[in-house]
Amino acid sequence: MGASLTTSTLGDTGTTTAAVAPAQSDFIFQVANGVTLPTGVTSLANTPSTDFYTANPSATPPTTPYEIQNAVVPSWSPTAQSAGSVTVAGDLALVNGAIAANGIVVSMYVTNLANLQQDYSSFALPVDVWQATCATSCPVGAWTQYTNPSLILPVYLTSTSGFLTFNLPAGTNLYYDITIDKGGSFYCTSTATSGTNSPSLSPTFYFTAEPY
Repeated sequence: MGASLTTSTLGDTGTTTAAVAPAQSDFIFQVANGVTLPTGVTSLANTPSTDFYTANPSATPPTTPYEIQNAVVPSWSPTAQSAGSVTVAGDLALVNGAIAANGIVVSMYVTNLANLQQDYSSFALPVDVWQATCATSCPVGAWTQYTNPSLILPVYLTSTSGFLTFNLPAGTNLYYDITIDKGGSFYCTSTATSGTNSPSLSPTFYFTAEPY
């Protein structure tokens, strides 16, 4: 099943911050305010438990410890005719590795490469994968970088490819967090409106996740 992930800008200049739509499937959950994650997931690699709601059954609507209140998403500050990098690491999507028999294939796409090329001559965004076992909670320090000899992390999502895929093993109470880390690089050529199009300063992502 697929899930889309969109980003938006806060203006023609200034900080570009990912804004995630609250859609999810059985295997993948987008990181966004108001999204309820699977039971037991009380933190993410960049979004601490303090940014999740405290359980309040009497609220309208009721809240649970698994609902994100303040998602920490990746951001950076593009400036015309300047190089830059990701300055705030953030979470993009949670993958449920607990419900697949063997594992999950996760694919990540940038769907607006043509528009991005109007405002960036190049970019390389450091994409990482973190894992945690979350039975009843994900305490501080639960999230560690996923390790596999065939996959050296982070990997870079670039302006020429715009596509990544990961084969992630299944496990009891096992979850993965797809993130963008600090660092990487980009060169911003313009933050002004090009013709009739608004500036494209943020990538738009599309995720698919299915068992193998």
